[in-house]
This record gives sequence, C-alpha cells and structure tokens, in this order.
Amino acid sequence: MVMIALLFYITGSPGKGNFIILMLLIYTLYSLLIEKNDCQVSGKTWPAVQNLYARFLNWTLDRPYKVVGLTIALLIGSVMLTALRNPKVVFS
Repeated sequence: MVMIALLFYITGSPGKGNFIILMLLIYTLYSLLIEKNDCQVSGKTWPAVQNLYARFLNWTLDRPYKVVGLTIALLIGSVMLTALRNPKVVFS
C-alpha cells in the first residue's frame, strides 16, 4: 500500500498518495483500537451516545423557538465574524 502511495508521489500526483496513506492510517487505527474493543463500544459506549442524542433531540423539540433563534444568531454571528475578519475571498 505504501509502495502505491510512493508511486503516486513519484509520478506527480501527491493528492492520491496522501489519500492512500490516510486510508492506511485509518485502517490501522481501526484494527488496533476499535476492532479489539468492539464489545465495550457496542455494550456501553454506543447506548450512552444514543441516550445523549435522544436527550438532545427532546430538548430541541421542547424548545423550537430557542433552536430557531440560536440558528439565526449563529448565522448572523458567522456573517459578522467574516465581515470583521475581512478575508481575501471574492464571493460571487
């Protein structure tokens, strides 16, 4: 796999080489960390994540005006921050 990435680098396509190395690193992390701890993740961690997400959804459904207001505030805030920062980008 690394040889294929090296071949892409040599031929002048570093983007493909970077992508292959990234996929290799993700697979390595998966095989070392996630695959061996699958029982713990499926038994304890994943239900906790689901419960947290369910509580978040219940909170948002109980307060629709706050959620819409926060969304609009984030939109306005991000536009203001972009205007203050004055990026060297032309939006057209």
